[in-house]
Amino acid sequence: MPRASSNTKSKKQLVEENEELRKELKSIKTPKSKKFARGTGSWVLIVIATLLLMIGNIFFWTSSTIVNNQRYINAVGPIIKQPSVQTALASYTTDQIFANNNVQGYVSQVLPPRASFLAPQLTSQLKGFTDAAIKKVISHPKFQEFWIATLTKTHNAVINIAKNYKGNGTVTVNDVYSQLTSNLSGTKLSFLANKQLPSKVSSIQIATVAWLPALSTFINNLTLYKILAIALFVILSFLAVYISRNRRKAVIKLSLSVLVGMLATLLALKLAKVGIVNSVASQYSTAVGDSYDIVFKAFMTQVDVIGLVALVVALIAWATGPFKSASYVRGKSEAVLSGQAHSMVFHKENTFTLYIGQHKKAIMITLAVIIALLMLFISLTPSLIIVYLVILVIALGIVEFLAAKKNSKR
Repeated sequence: MPRASSNTKSKKQLVEENEELRKELKSIKTPKSKKFARGTGSWVLIVIATLLLMIGNIFFWTSSTIVNNQRYINAVGPIIKQPSVQTALASYTTDQIFANNNVQGYVSQVLPPRASFLAPQLTSQLKGFTDAAIKKVISHPKFQEFWIATLTKTHNAVINIAKNYKGNGTVTVNDVYSQLTSNLSGTKLSFLANKQLPSKVSSIQIATVAWLPALSTFINNLTLYKILAIALFVILSFLAVYISRNRRKAVIKLSLSVLVGMLATLLALKLAKVGIVNSVASQYSTAVGDSYDIVFKAFMTQVDVIGLVALVVALIAWATGPFKSASYVRGKSEAVLSGQAHSMVFHKENTFTLYIGQHKKAIMITLAVIIALLMLFISLTPSLIIVYLVILVIALGIVEFLAAKKNSKR
């Protein structure tokens, strides 16, 4: 017995000594300065990649929503249908009418001298009636269709002017005329299309817009900026993981960094909304807040999706890694699903359970790939991502439950 214990002791000592030698060998091969440089470099690349993704995300939303006429209308069209917006527009219009016209004076002129004291009360009632009438007009479907049609033409004109502008910041009569006549082909006024104005008239300066050249350059190169930002994000992310000493940890750090970036974006959007809402009169604040939410709804959904995907990648990298916490969770789930629950249903193993057990890892990877591919080919929303994740977790749990333990026999 003592001899056996001494043998056991010596084996333990050998294992410990072997581990110490490995550590010493690693420290000799990789100096501390090099380790620090690689770790710092990986972190720097991760931060830059995250910033590029945040910028690219803005470019992507601007390109697909703000510049694209149809998507822009789809995004902002519902604003006019909001009751709070209808109330605010009616109130603002009524206030402007009564502020720029002496309505009470007109009412006083109409009333007999003895009834002039009724002018303030009648004016107040007239103001209420006007407000209600305007709100009724705004809420009518015909007016909303007209509003959206006008908004479509206006947006299209503004984007076309910005895209085609070649000047130095001055807007001339010729710029406006060219834009107005560009859509006349095929109409009764087609004879005006492509007509040149006299030079003395066309060169008349209407306004100076210093930022118009920069806006034109930005819109015309937006697709390029978007591609560059996303491409650089992918390249820097790859480099950050590649130079890291522990690539799995680097993937987790990158994913969590992206998650933090998306949370920071949502916080910035929230602060911007608070600032904008607080800058308007209190009677219009609800309408402005609702309009803000509608305009940025697609962008916030985009941010939520990226953040959730980053969180999923981090969780998968952690759950499949050699971390103690992950190993503990995996051990507990295997004990419950493939242990107790499996034994209760399958008293004896069969061909099916043995096959699942032998190919469990491959089946799980295949399921994960299928879910990932499905997510690539659909329009994702935060709720859809959660649904897919729940489906994946349930599917993996079923595989774990059906799989026979290693070395199991019929």
